[in-house]
Amino acid sequence: MKLLVTILAIFGSITISFSQSLNVPKQKKALFVKATATWCTPCGEYLWVSDSIHNAYHDSIVFINAHVSSSSIGDPYSGDFHNAFGGGGIPKYVVDATQMVSWPPSVGEILDSSSAHINSTIVANIAFKSTINGNSLTVNTTTEFFEDATDTFYVNVFIVENHVTSMQTVVSGVISVDQERVSRGPIMGGDSGMWGEQIATGNVLAGDRFDVSFTTALNSAWNTANLEIVAVIWHKNDGVYTTLNCEDQDGATVSMVENATSTKLNIYPNPSSTLLNIDGVEGEQEFKLVDMFGKIVMFGSLSNAKKSISLDGISKGNYIIKIINSKGGNVQKVVIE
Repeated sequence: MKLLVTILAIFGSITISFSQSLNVPKQKKALFVKATATWCTPCGEYLWVSDSIHNAYHDSIVFINAHVSSSSIGDPYSGDFHNAFGGGGIPKYVVDATQMVSWPPSVGEILDSSSAHINSTIVANIAFKSTINGNSLTVNTTTEFFEDATDTFYVNVFIVENHVTSMQTVVSGVISVDQERVSRGPIMGGDSGMWGEQIATGNVLAGDRFDVSFTTALNSAWNTANLEIVAVIWHKNDGVYTTLNCEDQDGATVSMVENATSTKLNIYPNPSSTLLNIDGVEGEQEFKLVDMFGKIVMFGSLSNAKKSISLDGISKGNYIIKIINSKGGNVQKVVIE
């Protein structure tokens, strides 16, 4: 039995070790955060950006809809998180704590940044199991490092709520919308407040594991049936926090197969007007060609015998190709001309 040390905080408690480590898959996902508000007209006009990404890429891109405290569906729990990435005017679109520069928001830029993160080295990952008992939520997490690393690392868990109906301002007025992944804030506490609990600083070795348990009381206004958890590993370097990895699937359901995105596929020619060739296909794989609005315009299968995709009938423009097998997904941007 491991020693239990509990740190009490305003919003909850953190246990820096618990008795049962979780299995951690060698996988990687990107964290996509929208800093937003229900009273913000541009936020309402560009709901389709975050919605299309979440709907089309939820298995590889983890979305958090971070409303400012003054938003009609915001609350004190989400405001600090919103301000950490948004600040000043809104909306802001952020991938792995780095703000997208394009405005109006570019789906392609968001997906490019997400793909770059997903296809980079998997340094560490986090697994979690959550339990609700009455109005108390407990989330046990295990972080495992797969590579040697240096700097300071934190973990925290975030609560999000789906199917939150709100009145949203748009150019034409105010409309009723159903918002997904509304931030209910991180479970505050530990030695870094919003960023959670420091698990390591200095040199970390491949194979090192860190267990942290979070407990908090749930707001009675939240629909517990629509709540989800997002667990995040933060990398702090020179005072700047970035996302090392994240997970939104409970340890009971997440795949333990190693992430296929650790090997990037070579897709060429790109741009192309007739055919896409794909190097690196192993075994049977599915593909989807998705436009910038998240609409699937073509789907099919690839194999060792079929490693190309005909573009007959596909309109010119920017697209995302997503190639999927039992190990995960590979997301890349392609241009059809």
